[in-house]
Amino acid sequence: MVRCFFTLLVLSVLAAGCGTREDARRRSAADDRAAAIYTAVVRQLILKDNTFGAGAAPFDRIYVVDGVVQGNRPGLPRDPQPFDRDVKTRLAKALPDLPLEFVRDPDSVVVRKDQCAQVRGNGALVSLGPISNGTDTVKVWTGLFFSCLGARSGTYLVHAQDGEWRVKRTIGPVAIA
Repeated sequence: MVRCFFTLLVLSVLAAGCGTREDARRRSAADDRAAAIYTAVVRQLILKDNTFGAGAAPFDRIYVVDGVVQGNRPGLPRDPQPFDRDVKTRLAKALPDLPLEFVRDPDSVVVRKDQCAQVRGNGALVSLGPISNGTDTVKVWTGLFFSCLGARSGTYLVHAQDGEWRVKRTIGPVAIA
């Protein structure tokens, strides 16, 4: 009886360990994919679609809302679940030319709210929406805000090509201020 108990205990521990490793592999692959997609989106948004034209980033600091932003409609969560640490690390490493900083509270980087609100320190605030379902083509909503007269939002169509995710085009309406 004791031998049977210990055998079951050992098998349970081994099964749990395998599941944990498999879960970790799946999470790592999902984190890699999310980071690669968001890298393509942030690069496009900051370097090409920043409302100033293509070229070097016109911002000294890029504040990224820490978590997937669902939108600003009634009934949607206002406090996004933070990105996994691995996603943030991979995103920052993939964009070494952009001074990224993740912020939990977007209002914490907005100054002069009673006048013409702007992001502190010549910065920009980036919001990233959920990644739609898809194998090699997905949609991602983005928001960019840097001042009361400087903002952009829209949805990107992102495609995996030759092992790299790239923004193909903007789809749907685009708002620019």
